[in-house]
Amino acid sequence: MRWLAFGTFDVERHPRVAVLIEGLRASGDEVVEVNAPLRLSTAARVAMLRQPWRLPLLAWRLATCWSRLAVAARRERRSTPPDAVLVGYLGHFDVRLARRLFRGTPIALDHLVSAAGTAEDRALAGSGGVKAKLMRWIDRSALRRADVVVIDTLEQGATLPADAAERAVVVPVGAGEVWFEAGAAHEPDLETPTTQAHPSR
Repeated sequence: MRWLAFGTFDVERHPRVAVLIEGLRASGDEVVEVNAPLRLSTAARVAMLRQPWRLPLLAWRLATCWSRLAVAARRERRSTPPDAVLVGYLGHFDVRLARRLFRGTPIALDHLVSAAGTAEDRALAGSGGVKAKLMRWIDRSALRRADVVVIDTLEQGATLPADAAERAVVVPVGAGEVWFEAGAAHEPDLETPTTQAHPSR
């Protein structure tokens, strides 16, 4: 199976997408990456919600990244169309572009954290405020455009709208191979004695 990992995700800030890609490749699937990182941390996005006058910066960066993604995606479609598209974490808006570019192709959205959940965790809005309603709309709109919704726990699945919960699959948060390799490199060699026995007198 040929996957296209698509979006403005940033594996350095959020390695979740890299772990998913590694897992797909380990299972024998081919994964091609079409990625234009937005280069905005979660903290920067939250700041924009607190200070809406910063939103034009987000719009400008998103438009710039999307133009690069669209060109690369068309190139991939012409060469070998993917069997499925994986939209990386924080892809609430990217899934819209993916749906336009890859009509008829199954799309999986990594919905690790909801926009509404982030707003609630960071005390950005009350449950009935305009910002909270906007965040819930962003979540619902993104979920509607995905054929498969990737979440990390069954508990998270219970918070999804009923129609999205039916399309959800649980993929626990993991770590990339580099973490395991680093750990193995620092494990003590059990076959090498750590202390030298004193000779008997």
